[in-house]
This record gives sequence, C-alpha cells and structure tokens, in this order.
Amino acid sequence: MFYQDRLIVGYILEPDQDRYMFQLAGGEEKAVPREEFTRHWEIYQGYELERMAAHLENYHPLPVTLEVRRSLRITPVSSALRRKRRSA
Repeated sequence: MFYQDRLIVGYILEPDQDRYMFQLAGGEEKAVPREEFTRHWEIYQGYELERMAAHLENYHPLPVTLEVRRSLRITPVSSALRRKRRSA
C-alpha cells in the first residue's frame, strides 16, 4: 500500500488521543483522518487474504505492522495509604 507515493510499512493507532497515522518507509509518521486510515487498513487486509488464498503452502505475510499506542499515567502511591495497607 502506498500513501503519497511512499510505501506504508506500519499503521499506528492512538485511541486515547483519537489519532491515526501511517508509518512510511524511512520511519516518517504521517497523521491521517480516521476514514482514510480505516479504508487503507481494510484494503490491506483484503490484499493479504487474497495472497493467502493464492499461495496457501508458501504464504508469508508482508512485514507490515499495526501498532496500538496507549497513554499510561503512573502516579506514586500515597505513603499514608501504603502504611494502612496490610500484607496478605
């Protein structure tokens, strides 16, 4: 699959920030609208299914990745709560 004449090597989804991106050959990440992301992903999945059906014995998926990034917020434990907790 290509985006602006450059090969897409990865699809990046950030649901917490409602962002959708393509990782292009060379490592550049381009933000795209959700509809375009979904359309490209469905076309790619259809292409892989066609390849799998055509080459059952010798099928190897293309090295294209789907990455889902999540935002984690880590806060320190309150020392007052830690002292009140009893061990198991």
